[in-house]
Amino acid sequence: MAVAASLWSLIFAAAHLVWACGWYVGLDPVAAAAAFDRPWFLAYDVVVALGCLIAASAFGVLAANRGGRLRSAAHLVSVVAAVVVAVRAVTGVGALAWRGSALTGALASGWDVWFVLGAVLFGAALRTRPRSVRVARETH
Repeated sequence: MAVAASLWSLIFAAAHLVWACGWYVGLDPVAAAAAFDRPWFLAYDVVVALGCLIAASAFGVLAANRGGRLRSAAHLVSVVAAVVVAVRAVTGVGALAWRGSALTGALASGWDVWFVLGAVLFGAALRTRPRSVRVARETH
């Protein structure tokens, strides 16, 4: 699952970098052009892309099953990433539910589905630990 979480992060980093370059793939072009007309929004996309690359690296470390401080740091970064993506998923679906169209709206909103997928992958990646880590924790 950590590999899948890492891939999710890489795909989302790529999307933000593409948007920062002015290609609004997957976005409403008129709304995106208006949003990117503000300099802080470009900075936001670059920061999100960097955060996604850091998360992808962290999940990659977890997938590699390396021990020590690097794994501990990667786990902490992965937890933070999981919380951020889960909060975005819950608020997106919650907003749809508030408007009275939870199921059909969630299915119609690809971005909300994308964030729910990310939250599930990140949570599963954190939940599934390699056997060597479980054994080490159980013996202490």
